[in-house]
Amino acid sequence: MIARLLAWSANFSARWNLPVPLTLQLLTEAWLWNHPDQIKVFLNHVNPAALWRLGGKKMLALVRRFARTTPALADLAAAHFPDGLKSIDDFKARMPVVDKASYIKPRRLTELCQGGRIPRAGSLYKSAGTTGQPTIWTDSVREQLAFDKSVGFIGHTLLDMVTRDYIIVNCWVMGSWLTGGNFASSARFYGNIINIGTLLNEAVETVRAIGPERPFLIAGYPPFVYSLLKKLEDGGCDFSQYRFDVVVGGEGFVEEWRDALIRRLGRDRAVFSVYGSSDKGLGEGIETHLAYGFRTLLYVASLTLVDPVQAAAAWRLRSGESAPPFTAATARAFLEALLGPDGIQRTPMVFQFDPTIYYNENLPSSPGGSGRREFASTVLLPWMTIPRVRYNIHDEGFVVTYDEARRAVEAAGVPWEKLNLRGDPYFDLHLPFLFIFGRTDGTVSIDGANIFPQDVDRCLREDPFLSDWVYGFQLFVTPFYNLGIALELRAGAPENPEHLERARQWLDERLAKYSAGYAELRRDQLPSAVLTVEKHPHATGPFANRRVKTPSVRNSPNPG
Repeated sequence: MIARLLAWSANFSARWNLPVPLTLQLLTEAWLWNHPDQIKVFLNHVNPAALWRLGGKKMLALVRRFARTTPALADLAAAHFPDGLKSIDDFKARMPVVDKASYIKPRRLTELCQGGRIPRAGSLYKSAGTTGQPTIWTDSVREQLAFDKSVGFIGHTLLDMVTRDYIIVNCWVMGSWLTGGNFASSARFYGNIINIGTLLNEAVETVRAIGPERPFLIAGYPPFVYSLLKKLEDGGCDFSQYRFDVVVGGEGFVEEWRDALIRRLGRDRAVFSVYGSSDKGLGEGIETHLAYGFRTLLYVASLTLVDPVQAAAAWRLRSGESAPPFTAATARAFLEALLGPDGIQRTPMVFQFDPTIYYNENLPSSPGGSGRREFASTVLLPWMTIPRVRYNIHDEGFVVTYDEARRAVEAAGVPWEKLNLRGDPYFDLHLPFLFIFGRTDGTVSIDGANIFPQDVDRCLREDPFLSDWVYGFQLFVTPFYNLGIALELRAGAPENPEHLERARQWLDERLAKYSAGYAELRRDQLPSAVLTVEKHPHATGPFANRRVKTPSVRNSPNPG
């Protein structure tokens, strides 16, 4: 009842443009986060535009505060808006977009902190460092407690962690990295957790030792989770006797990866991801049941254009229905409405985010006509140690409002309820969406054609043998400017040269199906289309010394 009343109040104030004091908004948010089972009720009834309005007003108030309390931001404020911020338009026109290189790296850690000092109690942690030297960050105990609330929201909204006694297997990297440690401390309130990290054999032994009497929540990076389930399967695990739910993060995945898990675990199991970063905090985006349904529609629509039989099979696996939701014409119109005519062959990851916590804004496409889109984030936590204001981590992606997403679905002739693939009565959360393709440097460009890691991943996942043989991969350009793909084999996988040639032939054939850039190279019979594939035993060569995750693109060497 209270959650519905709060939603009605937000809608009423937005409709009549009534002022909402920041203190009242913070009290409302505190009540909701202290009652995580009521957040989904609130989000089912609040008007999406009302949430945007609350986020914008909160953003202006907090940026003004951050500019007073944070030395680095005080310098920016003095240079760009000495007379103060008047409006959101003023903010977007005058506040510069910053990133790690321009804002974080040139400054001491204390300059970035509110009050100009590191908190007395809290944590120091590192970013993954996949693009260079890891960066040191800090947060306070209060920020860590806020992450506890985010885990509680997941537990009440995506998983039944109230009545279901989960054994939580934490397979994220431990140590000075953010995700593993924070998840370990927060998830313990919602299940019985064991913190294993990336020790595959120990994770397998743990599951076997506990047995099927308790449900499991497996948390980790997508390649590791797949390896864990594959090793259990190879050891004779009967998945029908177990309940495995899966949450992944830290790396992207293609929908063929999820299909492989659904076939093993069952359609009713939750296999979802979260989006976050050391730079901006964990839990920025959550793949809610609605986001999962939406990404499934994008996936099926893109398959409809290249392989209608495969599209029907994917829809049947996800929904149980034999008739797919699209024709070729409606699939193309749906994809173009959301991704543009040049983006219909790429399926983004889809998350929902809270605009009263993350004020995300789309940025203009990068110069040069590449069409890549990025977004900037302002994190709306008043107590955060290092404020992030118009901060860009250079992920390729963009914001889609709830109303834009719903209009696109309904214009394609698909009932909104079709997105409720997991049968959740509260699936319809009125939150905006983040479409994420990955880091903007996650491509290889050859002869003007862009090759995306996701397309290679889809090809590998399509072949059962390669899906089991390969752990990870990197794209690179050879010294002779051919496209190269380095394959990291799973631990203990055979290194037969015939397998490598099979992989090369398969990738050469299938990559032209998903990658318009590679298809163009082959069609024009350019020398750069001669594919080079190399293999490396697990955790060797370019995959050695993995800190947390391996970049999907290797720096190109100079021609010899």
